[in-house]
Amino acid sequence: MLNRRRSILAACLALGLAVLACEPPSSGPSAETIVALTVEARPTLTVAPLAAATTQAPPQLPTFTPVTPATATFTSQPPSITPVQAPCDRAAFVTDVTVPDGSDFHAGDTLTKTWRLRNNGTCTWTSGYSLIFDHGDAMGAPASQQLTTGTVAPGQSIDVSVNLTAPGSVGTYRGYFLLRNPSGAVFGIGANADVAFWVEIEVVPLVLEIVPFPVVTAFFIFHSSGSDVTVADEQCFDLDAGNTISCGNAGADFQYEAFLLNHEYDPVQSASVGGSHGAAPSRTVCSTGGITTATIDLDEGPYYCYRTGEGRWGWLHPSDLDSTDMTFGFATYQ
Repeated sequence: MLNRRRSILAACLALGLAVLACEPPSSGPSAETIVALTVEARPTLTVAPLAAATTQAPPQLPTFTPVTPATATFTSQPPSITPVQAPCDRAAFVTDVTVPDGSDFHAGDTLTKTWRLRNNGTCTWTSGYSLIFDHGDAMGAPASQQLTTGTVAPGQSIDVSVNLTAPGSVGTYRGYFLLRNPSGAVFGIGANADVAFWVEIEVVPLVLEIVPFPVVTAFFIFHSSGSDVTVADEQCFDLDAGNTISCGNAGADFQYEAFLLNHEYDPVQSASVGGSHGAAPSRTVCSTGGITTATIDLDEGPYYCYRTGEGRWGWLHPSDLDSTDMTFGFATYQ
């Protein structure tokens, strides 16, 4: 039995030597052995697994949606303007050619009132247009008379005359007039062509004038007289009646004519004119002075004797002379 155990031990020893003979010699324990020993010598640490990191979403920034500006559409179109149509018939007052407002006359005196009007409408005035009395003091004016025998184009002017008679009582009188077209439509002056134009006179008392004589003072009653009376160039005047008149009328006594600086008194029909005086001459002075039917030149200031076509004596006193008319005073003795 002992021999058997020895044989097994010898076999194991031989096997161990064989194993050692196959491995290379080592000067110390192997690295694996050292690591195993080190780990084995340390206390065991339990490391809990890290919790899964919480992934936090980044803050959401406001979302801006770009706004596309509206495209404005402009239509190039001028504003609508309704043109104002000028009236067909409209007049404008230019001036009083004769008988300015407030002119003095005696009761029963005849006078010719003349307005200068301009055609401010778009229609031409023809012979079918009329001057009509509208309201106020008629002073003998016709209800209607022809405006012109020709034509008055837009922008042109015309002198419109009407014959009147001063009323029989002292006072202020005014008459209003309008125009009428061939269709019967009435129009006048002003922005709306609806304003009447007028004539205004003062009827004053007939007074006696004391005319000085060298020896005695005599009283004379005038047949007709006037102050600030106006007569236009180439217009005639009746010194017996005291008003302007057609030069072809038998009652005309003189025609006024203006040539630049010359102002002429031209006797017509059978009338005549005398020399000048520094003061109002009497009937005797005029009847004894030089008298002529020839044309004479007039100046402002002097008194000129005359004899009418009806044989009456008197004097004329120019107070204003210009290139278009003459303003004067006069007295025709009985």
